[in-house]
Order: sequence, then structure tokens, then C-alpha cells
Amino acid sequence: MTVRLIEEGPHKGEPAITKAEILFTRRCPLRCAGCAIYRIDEHGTSDTKQSDLEEASMDKWFATVDNLKELGCGFMAIYGAEPAQVPKRVASFIHYVEVVSGIPCSVITSGVGLTNDMIDLWWGSGLRSLTMSVDGLAGEGEQTSSISSKKKTDKAWHYLSYFVDKYGKEMRDAEGCMTITRRNVEVIPELIKVMSEKRIWWHGDIVHWNRGQDYSKVETELDLDGLTFKTPEDIAVLQRVIEEIISMKDGGYLIHPGKESLKAMVSMGPKLEWQCCQGSSGFIGMVTVDVNCVIRPCDDFLPAEMDVSRHNLTASPERRGFSTRRDGKKAVRKLSLITPNMIEGVPIFGWELSKRWDEYKKRTKEQVEKHNCRCMWATHMSAQNIYEGVGEDLEHYIHRRVSDL
Repeated sequence: MTVRLIEEGPHKGEPAITKAEILFTRRCPLRCAGCAIYRIDEHGTSDTKQSDLEEASMDKWFATVDNLKELGCGFMAIYGAEPAQVPKRVASFIHYVEVVSGIPCSVITSGVGLTNDMIDLWWGSGLRSLTMSVDGLAGEGEQTSSISSKKKTDKAWHYLSYFVDKYGKEMRDAEGCMTITRRNVEVIPELIKVMSEKRIWWHGDIVHWNRGQDYSKVETELDLDGLTFKTPEDIAVLQRVIEEIISMKDGGYLIHPGKESLKAMVSMGPKLEWQCCQGSSGFIGMVTVDVNCVIRPCDDFLPAEMDVSRHNLTASPERRGFSTRRDGKKAVRKLSLITPNMIEGVPIFGWELSKRWDEYKKRTKEQVEKHNCRCMWATHMSAQNIYEGVGEDLEHYIHRRVSDL
């Protein structure tokens, strides 16, 4: 493989970033156990006022896209919390990304609030890729969600099927993503067969827990008993299944993670031991854009040093020392006992990223190492591999080619 290079503009000849994750909104009516990304008030109800304060204006988003294009961004994943809560804003963003800027994107949605008409609106705005959760197809029980996985998956399967059946000849792809747990891992190969037959790609990530970094999208004090891979026997099962998935990938099944990322799920996944920015380039090759257009290392890590001031109007509750906690079955906002967010940060916003690019890369590596931030997000590892030209490439990553051989 070769390194993708930026073809024009102020960074011509430099390595092109693989992807940008777009946290477009924190609005969401669901209260799924394990998720800490949505905006709620102290009573556990949706905090529309807070969402309004945080969400960047569309002109700021368009300027951010311009900066990402200058950096050679090859793909954008649009999610939130739940992008279907702001469908017209999402449509406007899609049009600017896909049609005006020519950057492939995908909307990632739980399906809550989604309708066929909304999918048609996004399609008309330029969307050619749709991603939804299929956790409930891969095992029994609630897994990590307070809402029935089966109900959510029925919704996802309905909309993915609608998308494929209506736009299959013109779409780039449809994808079902899932959390890989000890409870569901053994049925994944059969799930992949069902999905591939329907022309839907499979993507999975090892179950994560809160590792204590600022700001984690994973709720604290989450009970993962029976879901993680703890024992040598558990890891042996995981290895056997991953080897089968790799063999299926060689056979042409629609499997998103690259082979290196799949192998790392066994070697680094059970204990979340992978750390980004450790490759030959010293950088992960991707960015996350927060809802207020602050650029952060990933959607599961925002060090206080790179965040807005806690006094800023767009500052998140986490920045001010609040976190989402579970009070019985209800998620509420509580003041954290420890408030590392009191550090005064110096953010880099999306609309200034191009001119501060070298500074951003240096700071990201420093903060990842300072906070010893570790994970095993397969998509992040793939982004780094593509950025460095190792084992995977963009054409497979955005599903314009089945194999990444």
C-alpha cells in the first residue's frame, strides 16, 4: 500500500487524513445504559437548551468542512447522539460534504425518530451511505441497552432494507454495526452471511468500558458482567471467531474492519490495550469534530487541555464538572467528585484546523500519551493504518471495493 497524499492546497504533498468523525448533535430521546453522550438535565430529561448552546451554526460547519478538505479528508461519519433529531440541519450538512466538497460520508443512526421520508430527504441531499446498529440480531437478551435490542434492531433492519431496496443500484453502501461481546460473538459469522446476502456490510467493535479519560462516551459504573472477554477460554473463543471472519473476508463477504484491525481485536481488544499515535507517522490519521466544532482526538477522548474554557457558552456539562450517572434505571446529571476539567484549555476549532494542523497533530500525540488513553476501536486503527499506507486502503474503507487485499 502507499500513503495517500493531499493533491492541492496549502498542504499539497503531505499525508491525507483518512476520516473525520462528526458529532453533529447531542440530542437523543433514548437513555441507553452505557451511553453518556446525550444531553440531559438533572431530572434525566432531554436538555434542549444545552443542545442549542453547544451546536455550531451551519456556516461554522461549512468552514470546518473546507478545512478538512484542505487536509485531504477521505471520509466523514456523521452521528451524534442522534442525527435524526435534527434532520434538516443534517441534510444541509450532507449536501455541503457530498455535493459541494465531494467527500464521501455516512449517517450513523439508532433509528429513533427516523422515517422513510427522512431517508429520502437525505438521499436527495447527496447521502449514499447509511449505517445502523444491528446488535439485537446477534444474540439474546438486553446486552448493554435499557431499550430492547430486538426492537432497535427490527427498526434498523427495516430502514437498512428500505435503503437497499430503494437505492441499491445507486447507493455506495449500507452497514450494520454492533458491539462484540462474549454473549454474541459466536453467532457473528451467521449474522455476516445474512447481512451480506442483503448487501449490508458488517462492522463490529469490542465492548468498551469507561477508562476514566476526559470525556468518555461510555457511562461510568456500567455492569458488563458476562459481556467482556475475561478468561483465557473467552479469548480462545474470540480468536476462533475472528479467524473465521478473516476467512470469510477473503471469501468476499461484506466485512468492514481490515484484517490488521480484526487481528488486533484478539491481541489488544479484551483489555483495550491499543493506543493511537504510536505508528511510524506519530499520528492517528483522523479527527473528531465536536458539536461546537472543537477538534478532539476521538469521540471517546477530549482532554481538558484541548477543550473550550469551562466558562465558554458552548462548554459541555462535562467541562463544568458534571457527568451522566445512573440513578436506578434513570440517567441523571450529577456533579463529579473529581473535576479535572477545571484545567483551562486551548481549543482548536474546525474552521482554523488547516492553519494549525501541525500544532494539532503534536498536541494530540502529547495528550494521548500524557493521559495514557487506550482503546480498541477498529475503525480508529484502520484510519491510522490507511494514513500510514499499512495493510488497508481508503477504497475498501468506504466500501467502493469489497476486498482490502
